[in-house]
Amino acid sequence: MAKRNLREKFEEGWNKLFGKEEDKGKLRTQSLYRAQQKNINLNAGTPHGFIGLGVMGAPMAGHLSRNNFEVSVFNRTNEKSIIWKSRNEGKVCNSPNELAISSECIVLCVGKDEDVKDIINGKSGIIDALNPGSVIIDHTTTSAELAKEMN
Repeated sequence: MAKRNLREKFEEGWNKLFGKEEDKGKLRTQSLYRAQQKNINLNAGTPHGFIGLGVMGAPMAGHLSRNNFEVSVFNRTNEKSIIWKSRNEGKVCNSPNELAISSECIVLCVGKDEDVKDIINGKSGIIDALNPGSVIIDHTTTSAELAKEMN
């Protein structure tokens, strides 16, 4: 039996996590239903904040912007924020705290556990500026211990 190629392995893993292509609409509907049950509005027009504009974060924030989401961004390296702003609609913030004040949904896409802790609880972190009912979505590859600690 021939080895499966990388694409086939990826698709198999993706399908296990998110379902097959024909199931994506159903998955999105279920996710939006769960959010609505908690009175969370993650639709276009809702103010979203995006922290971390690296290889993954910049395109993700750009997709939100191009799909009519109100997007504010922050990156520790301000040059990346400026580059992002030159290609997308949105607001560049000077700190995570400033971003949190104007966002109902905050997406993190940073490097490691310590970065997430600093963004949430650090000197200019988001914890004291979160609006009631705000949602934090963390795309960072972090440890299970951090998820338990932050919960």
